[in-house]
Amino acid sequence: DADADADADADADADADADADADADADADADPPAEPTAELEDDTGVSDTDGITADATVLVDGLEVGATYEYSTDGGLTWTEGTGDSFELPEGVYTDVQVRQTDEAGNIGDAVSLGPITVDLSIDSPIATLVEDTGASQTDEVTSNGAITVGDLEDGATFEYSTDGGATWTPGAGTGFVLPDGVYTDVQVRQTDLAGNVSDPVLLGTVTVDTDAEVLTATLVDDTGASQTDEVTNDGRIEVVGLETGATYEYSTNGGATWIDGAGTGFVLAEGVYADVQVRQTDPAGNTSTATSLGAVTVDTSVDPLTADLVTDTGTSATDGVTSDGTVEVEGLEVGATFEYSTDGGTTWTDGTGDSFVLPEGVYADVQVRQTDLAGNTSPVTSLGPIEVALPLAVDDAATLDMGGLTSTTGAPVTDTDVTVLGLTESEIGADNSVTVTVPNDSTGSVRIEISQTALLAVADAFRLDVVDADGNVVYSAVTENSLVGDVLGLELLGLTSDNTLVAIVEGLPPGDYQIVVRNDQSALASLLDTDGGGVSLAELGDAGVVLGPENQEIVLDAVQDAIGGPLGATVRGLLDVVLDATSGLADLVDLLTDVLTPLGAIDLLDGVIDAVADNLLSNTLTLLQSTSITTTLTEYDFADETLAGNVIEGDAGAGADDLAGGATVTAVTDADGNVVTVPETGTVDVVGEYGILTIAADGSYSYAAYGDPGSVGQSEVFTYTLSDGVVSDDATLTIAIEGEAVAATDDTDTASVEFANVVDNTFFDETAGLAILLGSNQYISASFVVDDATAVSGTIAVNTLVTAAASGTLYLEEETSPGTWATVEDVPFSLLLGIGNIATINLASLGLDEGTYRVRATLSGAASAITVVSDVDATFLDQYVISDNDGAAGNLLDNDETGSLLTELQVFDPVTSGYLDVDAGSPVTIQGTYGVLTLEADGSYTYAPDANQAYFDTAQFDTFEYQLVHPGGDVAQGTLEVRIEPSGAGIPVPLMASTFALEADTVPIDAIDSDGDGQADGAETTGFFEFDMLEGQGSLEDVLENYLSKSEPDAEAANDAAGAVPISAPEDTGAAVTFEDPLAHLSFNSDLSTEDQWQNNSLI
Repeated sequence: DADADADADADADADADADADADADADADADPPAEPTAELEDDTGVSDTDGITADATVLVDGLEVGATYEYSTDGGLTWTEGTGDSFELPEGVYTDVQVRQTDEAGNIGDAVSLGPITVDLSIDSPIATLVEDTGASQTDEVTSNGAITVGDLEDGATFEYSTDGGATWTPGAGTGFVLPDGVYTDVQVRQTDLAGNVSDPVLLGTVTVDTDAEVLTATLVDDTGASQTDEVTNDGRIEVVGLETGATYEYSTNGGATWIDGAGTGFVLAEGVYADVQVRQTDPAGNTSTATSLGAVTVDTSVDPLTADLVTDTGTSATDGVTSDGTVEVEGLEVGATFEYSTDGGTTWTDGTGDSFVLPEGVYADVQVRQTDLAGNTSPVTSLGPIEVALPLAVDDAATLDMGGLTSTTGAPVTDTDVTVLGLTESEIGADNSVTVTVPNDSTGSVRIEISQTALLAVADAFRLDVVDADGNVVYSAVTENSLVGDVLGLELLGLTSDNTLVAIVEGLPPGDYQIVVRNDQSALASLLDTDGGGVSLAELGDAGVVLGPENQEIVLDAVQDAIGGPLGATVRGLLDVVLDATSGLADLVDLLTDVLTPLGAIDLLDGVIDAVADNLLSNTLTLLQSTSITTTLTEYDFADETLAGNVIEGDAGAGADDLAGGATVTAVTDADGNVVTVPETGTVDVVGEYGILTIAADGSYSYAAYGDPGSVGQSEVFTYTLSDGVVSDDATLTIAIEGEAVAATDDTDTASVEFANVVDNTFFDETAGLAILLGSNQYISASFVVDDATAVSGTIAVNTLVTAAASGTLYLEEETSPGTWATVEDVPFSLLLGIGNIATINLASLGLDEGTYRVRATLSGAASAITVVSDVDATFLDQYVISDNDGAAGNLLDNDETGSLLTELQVFDPVTSGYLDVDAGSPVTIQGTYGVLTLEADGSYTYAPDANQAYFDTAQFDTFEYQLVHPGGDVAQGTLEVRIEPSGAGIPVPLMASTFALEADTVPIDAIDSDGDGQADGAETTGFFEFDMLEGQGSLEDVLENYLSKSEPDAEAANDAAGAVPISAPEDTGAAVTFEDPLAHLSFNSDLSTEDQWQNNSLI
């Protein structure tokens, strides 16, 4: 086979080549290989480089291709061939582990050293035990000490422990560890050596660590004392709670000095007092708990019954159990015990307090008492038997007094002069130093007091006004706002006017006599006059209002003469006497003295004279201030009904009825001020209230008389009365609500008028033109003017001349009847021969020109002449109006009102602000109405002025103003003022009047109508004369006549016959025919009137 041989040859050649290459390589590789790398696969020791491991595998790397390696465990003394890329060291300690490689050429490389290596592949379990097993046995693993000792640990080894059967591990330290309180189902311990070997765990099993026994809770099973915490009981059982499983307990009754073993869950104390009861437990781990103290415990199991009696048995005997005093006294209570009582034989019980209880009014079948001591023991019941308590019961009463409408009467002012002014501390009041005002019975008074005095404006702050009643009580006191003699906060304020007058208003004075007293402070008077503190001067006296009246003139003259003295003094007095009559002002006195003294060369005496005059005038002024004038104006108020009657015991229709409980009566009444008035057993007593007087009797009947004070409306008078049977009393109130009209406003009406005139234009058409001729004729034609149907024309068209000649002409007023066509309305021929001046005139007012267009034309012919044509056309516009005259209205809103108080405020509604404005004294209020202006004063007086420029109206218009009266008590009354404005004058239709009249002389006696009558009123005296307008309500006179003519009978005589005669009887004492007939058959008397009444009166037909 050729191919086979070729392949064989080729292979042989190749092998030969290979051998040759190998030989060549062998000869060429004589270098040793490099050191290999060697390391522990897992250095499990403490660090990655400590050469201690539980893994004997050494990894070898860095071998050349085809190289082999060997290792030494003794520092290279002996070598062991290695295979693969690692080798295993047996367990042991090797001082120096080395590795080297031999390449394919047989070269041995240097060894690499791993240093000392320790291979440790196993570890023993440690030993673990409780330091102290304090449980019931030494092997139950129950302890109060959680310390566990760990032993047999290898050198350098660590340990860890688990309390949950090895699920989690906690590193330990030292030779043990401590378990906290708790129950651990499986406690294990294991160690880890330096090589990282972990031992099998050692098992301690279930371990319970309990280092503290729980404190027990001990309580009385039933603390029956006053509270649930006072440890006083009638049940000595004590319950122990909180015992641990397997624990035992003990108790002490002497604060822990001695202990007694307890059993079960409690123990029982015998009756007695224990200073300090304690309990404690010992648990299975041997822990003894802290003692629990119940404190002092008292065990008491019995209590004695009470004794109880009525304090006052007011019945027929001292033992019948009937009383008006329901107080029951209880005795025999133990210290700290409580009691309760029953009014129904023990079915229900009520807690008592103190040592008694009070039974309300009622009948009780069986009253019992019992006590419960501090330990909760309830005593046997003590029975009082049946008890009846009957108590007087007073029930509040309410009544209403409606006083109705108010009327007032204001008297004329009364002035007392030279009333002595008292000092502040003077107490005696007499006729010379007071003014008496009397408020009549059944009325209430309001007084306006005016004090007038010289210089009062300057010294008013030194004055005080007192009003004193008949008992000497000051019921009103007032001073000025800046008073020097009183506490302004505690007193009323006086009003001070500019005319040296103090004003006070005292309201609501009950009936009685009152004295008005004025007081001042003498020292304060002088200081008020001395305004600059440098002594009172003439200027200051003048500023204060001191004038040189006749009396002061004499004082001045005397002072001047005395100051100068001698003949010169008399001379100056004479000169000054003449000039003083010409002045009354102190300010002029200095100039007058200067003028008198200068010519006499005595001007150096001026200062001394002035000082003397000032001193004397001051002395006189202070003297004058010790008397005053007092003007009083009393207004009396009275209501329609000011009395009320009732009975507080019976009440009103059952409401407020009292229970007398066998004979109680009204024994006392207390008014609103706290004054107690005793009610006598017989008769009545008066109790003075704030708004009236209550008169009451013991049987409860009363009457109340109000003072009638308008300020009491809306108020209530409250009296407290006492109902008593001598033992028990009860109070109730009688409240009287006072109603009425404290203030009333009645609507007012008034009438004003406005007169209209048509608008007149006096320059409607004015034109003046001259017309002249030399010889021949000429004419003048004016401009045209237009008159419409609402224009009335007046005035004149005139021809005047200053030159007379033989000439004549005609003056024309023409109307345009069609465009360019003019017709003569009026013409007046004239001749110049008649003279100079006005020679022709057309009076336009007499023509009654209709609507149209007009012009003036004048002709002139003859010799040389000249005329002037003057057109003065005035127009009255019948559809345009102006006010030519008006009449206002005046009156007083309060004339028909009742203000109810001198302090009631008048207010008027202002449409601009949509609110009411105060109308103050001296400051009138002006309100613009629709057609005019209202001016209103504080006293109610008003004026109304129609507006001078307002639109035309042809029927009456009305302006309405609203006002209100505000009483100090808060009541408000509203009223209106309606002003009727009547138009008249141009354009105002004049009503047609259809009326007739007859005089008494025209009266015909009824019997004179009889055909047989003599026409005389025989004995029939007429006592009345009545007149009727037969056309009233039937329209205009034309309407009445037309209606009458259309319905008149064609045959009046037949109509009369058809109507028949009406028989009329005269009274028997008249002397007239007893019976006669009215021949007109038209008169029939009113059947409701007696014959005599009809006969004694006239009827106008």
